[in-house]
Amino acid sequence: MIDEILSLITQRRKEINNTPLDVPITPDMLSIFITANTDRDLSERTTNKTDNEPMTDDIIIGNMMEVIAGSINTIADLTYYICYHLALHSEVKEQVFKEIDLKFSHDQQVTYEDLKLPYCEAVIKEVS
Repeated sequence: MIDEILSLITQRRKEINNTPLDVPITPDMLSIFITANTDRDLSERTTNKTDNEPMTDDIIIGNMMEVIAGSINTIADLTYYICYHLALHSEVKEQVFKEIDLKFSHDQQVTYEDLKLPYCEAVIKEVS
């Protein structure tokens, strides 16, 4: 897992370095870690003092591992509540299954764009 995270860090660092200074960088967690204490820092500073060094790859990996480990229970709890509410509301469950069945086939390669499921997202937001 560490090698995969390091690969993501390397890839995102390269993308950030190749982004012109006048083009905004998406403020996702990894980008915020990579740009911390650099000229491209995405965090809101409370002081102009910049004695801190940029985060090393090892520190970023450690932070990402903590986030992944910390989110496991949250995701498990959310999944439980979604299943619970779908069991209580069969008409909602049928609509969720219908949206998924209309969007995907069994042999389909799933892309990020395919994951835009408005009804499923609404159910998740309602339960969470």
